[in-house]
Amino acid sequence: MKKSTLLVMCVLSALSLSSISLVAHANDRPTTLPSERPGLQTWNKETVYTKGDSARYLGRLWVAKWWTQGDRPQHDNESGPWKLVRLIDNDNNHSKPNNFKVTRYRAGVKYSAGDRVRMPNGSVYRCRDWPATPWCELEGYAPGKTQHWRDAWSRVN
Repeated sequence: MKKSTLLVMCVLSALSLSSISLVAHANDRPTTLPSERPGLQTWNKETVYTKGDSARYLGRLWVAKWWTQGDRPQHDNESGPWKLVRLIDNDNNHSKPNNFKVTRYRAGVKYSAGDRVRMPNGSVYRCRDWPATPWCELEGYAPGKTQHWRDAWSRVN
């Protein structure tokens, strides 16, 4: 009887120590849930975002596609956890993402999904999403010029 009592006490003691240890580990790194933030806040690497949560980062409004923490919103990472919704100024005025800066197309430049370029004839093209994105920098896929341009670009106007 004494051995079984001693065994039960050891097991209970071990369980209570592991639960204390788990609590300590869980509280090592404080997190802020989006529901605790008033209004639209700037993205923070310490904040836990779940699907549908929004954050402002570098003048853009982003929405989380799934649970994420510490993943910086980037428009060149279409497979990442963030979706670009629109541009935002400091007064929280919104404009649609199609107002991105349009640059002159240059072969060999690394373009990201969503980048817009203008060709000499005035036509504007948008670099397609992954997996076509790497082709946007190749001269053989120059927008509107080659037979394969539609594999990398979409015509905007």
